[in-house]
Amino acid sequence: MVFLYSIDKYRDSLYDIIYFGVNSVFSDSLKITNRGERVNEFVERAILTNDFNPLRFKLYGPMSKMIARRLVVENSLYFEERTVANDIWFSITSGFYAQKVIADRTMIYCLTVRKGSLELFVNKERCDERLAAAFRINDFLKGRGLLRYRFNVCVFLKFYSNFGLVVLLSRFMCICQHYQGAYLLFMEDLLECFLKLFKKRKAGFKHVIGKN
Repeated sequence: MVFLYSIDKYRDSLYDIIYFGVNSVFSDSLKITNRGERVNEFVERAILTNDFNPLRFKLYGPMSKMIARRLVVENSLYFEERTVANDIWFSITSGFYAQKVIADRTMIYCLTVRKGSLELFVNKERCDERLAAAFRINDFLKGRGLLRYRFNVCVFLKFYSNFGLVVLLSRFMCICQHYQGAYLLFMEDLLECFLKLFKKRKAGFKHVIGKN
């Protein structure tokens, strides 16, 4: 009933996107995880400050969003054909083209964490797919003066370090080229990644690295 009421009240609204809160649990034990905290922080910030750009450009999945069909049709929005990260392009472009948005604290979606899922299982091919998807949205944001909401692609270096020095150096050079000489931005993003590595806040779940 809570779910139906939460979405039904927006059924005839003029909003292009409604961003909702989420909760998160492990799928096997139903133990609570903090995977959804980032979403809820963005929702809360939008409600308190009326700044919706983090919701528009920093949430990379379509979950916990109610999206108007007219927005999709009028702007020819689509999901990319990728083995992973196929929803990032849709999420960013829908956020960009949405004219009227709102945030709602109601938690209508549960993010589950499952061992071996596409989100947590990482190999070189999946890293390459995710990196290519991130490059594309960064180019999109840069072309519209929104580079401050860029995807920090330096985060992938942590995963590439598991696949040997040659792969790591190759992808490092590829990432450097992506910044197109904006070395201050590159150093800023790299520093942010290092700080996150040493942050004491525990996620409660880990990525599984595949060698293939």
